[in-house]
Parts: sequence; C-alpha cells; structure tokens
Amino acid sequence: MDTNGSAQLSIGEVARRAGVRTSAIRYYEAAGLLTAPARQGGQRRYDASVFRRLAVLQVAQEAGFTIAEIRELLTGLDGESVELGTAWRRVAERKLPKVRALAERAREMERWLEQGLGCECLDLNQCQIVLRRAAPMEARVAAPTRRPSGWQRQRGKRPASTVAAPAESARK
Repeated sequence: MDTNGSAQLSIGEVARRAGVRTSAIRYYEAAGLLTAPARQGGQRRYDASVFRRLAVLQVAQEAGFTIAEIRELLTGLDGESVELGTAWRRVAERKLPKVRALAERAREMERWLEQGLGCECLDLNQCQIVLRRAAPMEARVAAPTRRPSGWQRQRGKRPASTVAAPAESARK
C-alpha cells in the first residue's frame, strides 16, 4: 500500500488483470500513453488508476485509432484541460470517413467473393466474371490513336492517322 492507502501493483499483476502483456504496458509507457509509475526497489508499482487508462487505450484501439491518434486523444486529459468527449469527437470526426471508405471496400470485396463462389467455370477464357471485366479493356485497345505533337496542337492540326477520311473516298 502507498501513503494514500491504495495497493501498489506490480507490472505483472496489472497485465494479468487487464488482459495484456507486460511488454504492452512498457510500450504504452515508452509511447507516452501511460505515465511511468513510481518504482519501489527498482520495480514499477502502479495504483488502481492505471486500469482506467488501460481501458481508454483498449477502447481507442478497438475503435481503430492509431497510436498517434490515441496520443492526441489523451493529450491534456491528465491536466483536465480537455474533456474526453471533446477530444474523442475531434479525433473521431477525422477517422470516421476513413473507416466508412474501408467498410465500403470490404463490402465490394464481399460482393466479388460471393460472385466467385457461384462461378463454375473450368477455364478463365470462358468465365463470365472475367469476360465482363475484360470487355471494356479490350474495346479500348481496338482503336489506337496517335496524340498530336506539340506543334500540331499549337496549329490545330491532327496527325494523319487520326484525320477522318473524306466523304468521297469513304463511298468508293
């Protein structure tokens, strides 16, 4: 017990109760997410308040926040200058569009996988999924054109290969 009457816990006891590894706790300290505890006989000694901080870290990680975002979230909380709700909204407003885009990408992947499950093709050249994707690509290749050179663009001229044939020669 410390002078306030609260139990001083070893890093192993904190890790066991919180369901994390001791290396994670050391990492959080090194990253500035947990304040370094007092030491007793060269060993870290934590009070019970560490569990609240670890809970915040776990919730933020489950929400997909990076270490830098968690650090921003926690900045000022110890000094009570920023409310958690305000800090959470600030970080979440930036994170949410990224998460929504990721969710849309996951739905698109799911659609492709479900289509693939229904595919019974024996040959990629006969697969309707592949053929539908290849058709626009093949159509673009069918009509190559030359890009006008710089002097042709300046004078409004087009290269000979892209000039339309006169109407008379087209009728012959």
